[in-house]
Amino acid sequence: MDTTHRPMTARERAELEGLVSHWTYGARATLYVGVLVTLGWFLRTIQMGLIQSAFPLWLLATGGVGLGLYLRAGRWTGGRDLRGRIRADLDGGTMLVRRIRVAEAIEAPEIEDEGPVFFILGEDGSQLFFGGQDFARHRVRGFPWVEFEVSHAPQSEQLLRVRSSGSKFDSVQRRAPLTMTEARELGLLESDFGVLSVDWAELKGDA
Repeated sequence: MDTTHRPMTARERAELEGLVSHWTYGARATLYVGVLVTLGWFLRTIQMGLIQSAFPLWLLATGGVGLGLYLRAGRWTGGRDLRGRIRADLDGGTMLVRRIRVAEAIEAPEIEDEGPVFFILGEDGSQLFFGGQDFARHRVRGFPWVEFEVSHAPQSEQLLRVRSSGSKFDSVQRRAPLTMTEARELGLLESDFGVLSVDWAELKGDA
């Protein structure tokens, strides 16, 4: 797998800036507050109609749900660590380009409607994973290809471009669906792209 660096394009910079913009934070905060207000109103209505208690049980339950959503949101969005790495990428202003020649490829079914997952073994022994809704569209175009390039931010590994430079790779193997535990251990729930270091034969599962 050949790797090179190139300057970040204006479009790529805009995509990364969007991930850490104040508008993005504001939209997430508005959604978060809206969910809690709706839930609180619903639970308060239930308590007033069914439970004779002066203690605001609805407020306690809403607060618990709010804390749970806050903690889970950090895992969904990557939290401060990911935002810090994205800002480091913006400061660096470069993209890492990997050119991959495929030796083997495995496809796993979607995880909770989040798109298919592909495991790629490069001719040099490198192991990569790709997943998400974008790869449902790339699959229609023939992904994985015999040879292709991926461009991503060096620090945050935000995948921004996949480009074919070869014909379709025809020997894609299929495996049984990944469990949530397997997906979490492999890092598939945090990113659409990543480098793996695992036992390839074990990764094949029932393929």
